[in-house]
Amino acid sequence: MASNLVSTGSVVDDISGNLITTGQTLQTQITSNDGDIANLTTNLITTGQTLTTEINTVSGLITDNDAEITALLAATGELKTDTNTNASNLITTGQTLTTNINTVSTNLVSTGSVVDDISGNLITTGQTLQSQITSNDGDITNLTTNLITTGQTLTTEITTVSGLITDNDDDITALKAATGVL
Repeated sequence: MASNLVSTGSVVDDISGNLITTGQTLQTQITSNDGDIANLTTNLITTGQTLTTEINTVSGLITDNDAEITALLAATGELKTDTNTNASNLITTGQTLTTNINTVSTNLVSTGSVVDDISGNLITTGQTLQSQITSNDGDITNLTTNLITTGQTLTTEITTVSGLITDNDDDITALKAATGVL
């Protein structure tokens, strides 16, 4: 039995590594889902607040129509209401919202691998861009050095040419004295 454990130890190590990777992947997805659930919760709260506001608005309108309803009842002798239909519609809407939330949650779980792929691609792109930036830093340093060297060479050449022009002053003066013209 002990020899079997020794001979299969690498298999146990592989399985252990796979379980760790799977656990990390699941934790990442759970963390991602937590954010999605928080967003859905916020959206649900906002929707509830909006519905409450709209219900209050409609309730105010209905209260303002009491005189018209009373007059209509007096004129026709009959008043019909569809409150049961409205209650049924609200229940159906709530069930539909619950179904849609469950569908979105399921889709988030099934698209987790796509998010992981995109995340991996973004990491690779970031690393590639960082390598290029680092390479560009070297190029900029080389260009700066070349620019300094070029500037120093130009300064030396300008000084040399200036010296040549200054050294000809005596010759020009002698020519002018000999010919009388310049």
